[in-house]
Amino acid sequence: MAALSTVPHLQIHCSKTESDSVHKPITFPSKTIRPIIHVPRKLVFTPKSVDDKISNSNFLANGPVPSTPTRSKVRRHTISVFVGDESGMINRIAGVFARRGYNIESLAVGLNKDKALFTIVVSGTDRVLQQVVEQLQKLVNVWKVEDLSNEPQVERELMLIKVNADPKFRAEIMWLVDIFRAKIVDISEHSLTIETSGHQSHTLSMLVNDSPGVLNLVTGVFARRGYNLQSLAVGHAEVEGLSRITTVVPGTDESISKLVQQLYKLVDMHEVRDLTQLPFAERELMLIKIAVNAAARRDVLDIANIFRAKAVDVSDHTVTLELTGDLDKMVALQRLLEPYGICEVARTGRLALVRESGVDSRYLRGYSLPL
Repeated sequence: MAALSTVPHLQIHCSKTESDSVHKPITFPSKTIRPIIHVPRKLVFTPKSVDDKISNSNFLANGPVPSTPTRSKVRRHTISVFVGDESGMINRIAGVFARRGYNIESLAVGLNKDKALFTIVVSGTDRVLQQVVEQLQKLVNVWKVEDLSNEPQVERELMLIKVNADPKFRAEIMWLVDIFRAKIVDISEHSLTIETSGHQSHTLSMLVNDSPGVLNLVTGVFARRGYNLQSLAVGHAEVEGLSRITTVVPGTDESISKLVQQLYKLVDMHEVRDLTQLPFAERELMLIKIAVNAAARRDVLDIANIFRAKAVDVSDHTVTLELTGDLDKMVALQRLLEPYGICEVARTGRLALVRESGVDSRYLRGYSLPL
């Protein structure tokens, strides 16, 4: 409502009819009364304010707006099916997956008297795989079905491979078999059959507090999940009060990723890094004692010189060498010295640091260096 301004008034006396004896003044304003109009401020609308208005009106009219469900991600699932051993069971279980268009990536069956355990690997969303598990449980003679994807697990895979092994390449093949910790199960004149299990080895670097009992806590995480440590090296780090643990453990990328998450939960853990997919410098120290006589000593020292090994002890019947390098270098020297007789071997385990240059020296092997 507009406000009226107050102005001074003039008094004018007017006469009325003769019957009226009293004269009353009549007042008129000296100026015209002008209303003061307040101009409203300019309204500014932003996308956020409009959205808030719309959302508030929708909430009052129709209640809260339901949230849009997020789309589930497709990932690998490991399904364990425990059944009674009878004919046609494989066909029935595989039919459940086939009717839903699933391609079974891996299927392993283990028998134990009248029981069987199926281990199946498929890729799919969590919701659809849950429906598959419910369908499997409805089959006759199926006792238990579990999706092990979200549980701590130890997985292994067995492979048999037959290779053509010419006698002149057999020593090199035996060297590769030892590196990958495989076994030779059959030897013929022109072929070798090799058995190997497990997965790629991962190199983990951990930074922990230098206090009693920390190493036991760290190794306990590996032990509870059934991991066998292939290498373990512990020493003081660059900061006082911290230690660096470098370990080599076999496993898949997914299982090692879960293992790293468990290690981060330790109170004394500062950092965990999986260096496997990164360019890193690795070194290992080995002390090896060889049985030699006076005639063979010169040959052993010549071999040590080729590998840049140092003689740290010499006696009448032995030579002790110190060698620093990667795993391939250790195995190669050990193979060459086996004919002379190896008395003892002591190795520190792998030490590793990331190469900040980003250059992976493994890809430079076999190429001549520029002059």
